[in-house]
Amino acid sequence: MADLPIGVGSRESQAVFLRENEEFTREYPRLHALCTQVFIRGLPLPDEGEVERLRMLPEGDPAAIQFEDKLSAERITFFLGRMVVDDFGEILMLSGNGYGFGAYKIVRGMYERVVTAMYIAKDPAEARKFIRKTSFNTQ
Repeated sequence: MADLPIGVGSRESQAVFLRENEEFTREYPRLHALCTQVFIRGLPLPDEGEVERLRMLPEGDPAAIQFEDKLSAERITFFLGRMVVDDFGEILMLSGNGYGFGAYKIVRGMYERVVTAMYIAKDPAEARKFIRKTSFNTQ
């Protein structure tokens, strides 16, 4: 049993990362707390009164479409943001263990998720197009 590892990764690479990124490691707890506050939480349900009011409207009514777009945009933006937080954690894990090129490969997808989330947040009607063109669509 004494030969079993007590951790995973490269202790040497981790020590180098911590030494070379000391300023970042001091700030990381605040960054982690902010990410937890913003993304590691549940999504609020839409106002039930508003949902009931919109159910009474005819299909295709602009108010109903606007509400659906807003709700879809909020959810897509939230989940893309949550994926970015996961990406960041993976980048730290890889970087901290000496796999900088592996970390670098994740940065592109992370960037694309941030840009997409910002675009959809700015124009909620784009959420419909996003849903149609991605695997988020389960129909």
